[in-house]
Amino acid sequence: MDRKGLARRRPLPRPARGSRHRRLYLVDSPAVPPPLTVEAVDVVHVVLVRVLGELDAGTAPQLDAVLRPLAARRCELDLARVSFMDTSGVTLLLAHRNRAAAAGGSLWVLDLSPAVQRILDLTETTTALLADPGPSHS
Repeated sequence: MDRKGLARRRPLPRPARGSRHRRLYLVDSPAVPPPLTVEAVDVVHVVLVRVLGELDAGTAPQLDAVLRPLAARRCELDLARVSFMDTSGVTLLLAHRNRAAAAGGSLWVLDLSPAVQRILDLTETTTALLADPGPSHS
């Protein structure tokens, strides 16, 4: 890695003379943070779940593992620091919202990043997931 923190290319050893192989490069890349971080904080009658990173098919099971035992509770999701979300994230949120409703709990999204706002708008699920404006929301 160079002084600016950018990836640097290093050539591999040259192929044997007369070989038809192309020259390849190794890429040194900076340490990559974990793709998803989930933090649940129990605040009196509400569980605040903060999500940071990318929510996609590869990381959705991690959020699922946190939300599944909370189905009977009132959960509020803070998605303000989600940098990417695909339709598997939307599907997960809708499934947990339905599961929570069946168990006597609730699941609402409080804050959205632009990436989350975009996918919810594209899938027309924004109103289904945004925080309940009712009197119990505080």
